[in-house]
Amino acid sequence: GFTTNKSAILQILAAKLHLLSPLTILGRGYALAYGPDGQLLRRSRQVEANDQVHVLLHEGSLLCRVVKKEKKDGGEENAASGEIL
Repeated sequence: GFTTNKSAILQILAAKLHLLSPLTILGRGYALAYGPDGQLLRRSRQVEANDQVHVLLHEGSLLCRVVKKEKKDGGEENAASGEIL
Protein backbone atom coordinates (compact mmCIF):
# COMPACT_ATOMS: atom_id res chain seq x y z
CA GLY A 1 0.00 0.00 0.00
CA PHE A 2 0.76 3.66 0.21
CA THR A 3 2.50 3.40 3.60
CA THR A 4 4.74 0.55 2.43
CA ASN A 5 5.87 2.55 -0.62
CA LYS A 6 6.64 5.60 1.53
CA SER A 7 8.63 3.44 3.94
CA ALA A 8 10.62 1.87 1.10
CA ILE A 9 11.36 5.27 -0.42
CA LEU A 10 12.48 6.57 2.96
CA GLN A 11 14.84 3.60 3.40
CA ILE A 12 16.35 4.16 -0.06
CA LEU A 13 16.87 7.87 0.62
CA ALA A 14 18.44 7.13 4.02
CA ALA A 15 20.87 4.67 2.39
CA LYS A 16 21.85 7.23 -0.26
CA LEU A 17 22.37 9.90 2.39
CA HIS A 18 24.58 7.53 4.39
CA LEU A 19 26.82 7.00 1.33
CA LEU A 20 27.39 10.76 1.12
CA SER A 21 28.27 11.13 4.81
CA PRO A 22 31.78 12.56 5.34
CA LEU A 23 32.49 9.80 7.89
CA THR A 24 31.50 7.11 5.38
CA ILE A 25 33.75 8.70 2.76
CA LEU A 26 36.68 8.80 5.22
CA GLY A 27 36.03 5.13 5.95
CA ARG A 28 36.71 4.33 2.28
CA GLY A 29 40.26 5.65 2.63
CA TYR A 30 39.86 9.32 1.81
CA ALA A 31 41.15 12.10 4.06
CA LEU A 32 40.38 15.77 4.63
CA ALA A 33 43.33 18.17 4.78
CA TYR A 34 43.14 21.59 6.41
CA GLY A 35 45.69 24.36 5.92
CA PRO A 36 47.25 26.49 8.65
CA ASP A 37 44.28 28.88 8.43
CA GLY A 38 41.84 26.02 9.10
CA GLN A 39 40.42 26.09 5.56
CA LEU A 40 39.78 22.81 3.74
CA LEU A 41 42.54 22.30 1.16
CA ARG A 42 41.50 21.81 -2.45
CA ARG A 43 44.60 23.10 -4.25
CA SER A 44 48.33 22.94 -3.61
CA ARG A 45 48.55 26.70 -3.99
CA GLN A 46 46.65 27.10 -0.70
CA VAL A 47 49.80 26.18 1.24
CA GLU A 48 53.50 26.90 1.10
CA ALA A 49 56.55 24.75 1.82
CA ASN A 50 56.99 24.24 5.59
CA ASP A 51 53.31 25.01 6.35
CA GLN A 52 51.61 22.70 8.83
CA VAL A 53 48.62 20.78 7.53
CA HIS A 54 46.03 18.99 9.69
CA VAL A 55 44.82 15.76 8.06
CA LEU A 56 41.60 14.15 9.29
CA LEU A 57 41.39 10.39 8.74
CA HIS A 58 38.64 7.85 9.40
CA GLU A 59 40.40 6.94 12.66
CA GLY A 60 42.44 9.81 14.04
CA SER A 61 44.27 12.71 12.52
CA LEU A 62 47.79 13.81 11.58
CA LEU A 63 49.71 17.04 11.88
CA CYS A 64 51.96 17.19 8.81
CA ARG A 65 54.45 19.62 7.31
CA VAL A 66 54.50 20.46 3.57
CA VAL A 67 57.82 19.37 2.07
CA LYS A 68 57.10 19.94 -1.62
CA LYS A 69 54.18 21.11 -3.76
CA GLU A 70 53.23 19.46 -7.04
CA LYS A 71 50.66 20.39 -9.65
CA LYS A 72 47.98 17.92 -10.79
CA ASP A 73 50.03 17.06 -13.91
CA GLY A 74 53.03 16.13 -11.75
CA GLY A 75 54.99 19.35 -12.36
CA GLU A 76 56.74 20.67 -9.29
CA GLU A 77 56.03 24.16 -7.98
CA ASN A 78 58.91 26.35 -6.97
CA ALA A 79 57.97 27.27 -3.38
CA ALA A 80 59.63 30.68 -3.64
CA SER A 81 57.86 31.91 -6.77
CA GLY A 82 54.93 29.55 -7.34
CA GLU A 83 56.44 28.85 -10.77
CA ILE A 84 55.88 25.43 -12.35
CA LEU A 85 59.15 23.62 -13.06
